[in-house]
Amino acid sequence: MSEILPGLRTRRKAAGISIDGLATMLGVTRQAVFNWESGGTLPTADKLPEIARVLGCSIDDLYSTNNEEDKP
Repeated sequence: MSEILPGLRTRRKAAGISIDGLATMLGVTRQAVFNWESGGTLPTADKLPEIARVLGCSIDDLYSTNNEEDKP
């Protein structure tokens, strides 16, 4: 399956947060985060702002493969 939220894994790793850590912060299971990252499922719409807040990015960043921190 292709990644639907390619920025999720990138942003999570850049923040130094594990899958388990993100799951705990969001009050979801580890499997839920894994499924979001692998494209198996999408988070519910109400979770997107919370994910973005925890990762310090915008919702748009979660859908993007561009990482602003990598730009000169």
